[in-house]
Amino acid sequence: MKVQIFSILGKVSREIKDPNSKQVKLITAYDYRLVDLEHPNDGLKTWSVSRTVSDDVDYWLGKGVYAMEVERRGSGINDTKYYFTPLPQNEMLDLSKYKFEDTSNDSNESSAPAS
Repeated sequence: MKVQIFSILGKVSREIKDPNSKQVKLITAYDYRLVDLEHPNDGLKTWSVSRTVSDDVDYWLGKGVYAMEVERRGSGINDTKYYFTPLPQNEMLDLSKYKFEDTSNDSNESSAPAS
């Protein structure tokens, strides 16, 4: 999936329920707002990631790379790895041409790029 990072929402805490023990635990996630470059009219999406993936995203953002191809390998919590490939500047969208509703306060919205 080709994405363009729109903004960083930051660090958030979420409660998740362990399906085996039925206990609720607090996890830390990092949220980014992005646009799927292959379907920009779908609007902004929130992508919640772990600290490790956030470190990788922040590395590219720190280098000025906002458009990237994201490939997800693996299917579970313990074996999923994301690979990032910077996209050329000419593949970036002029996001000012799109009207996006700000749904950054929607707690149920979450989308992870898939390969």
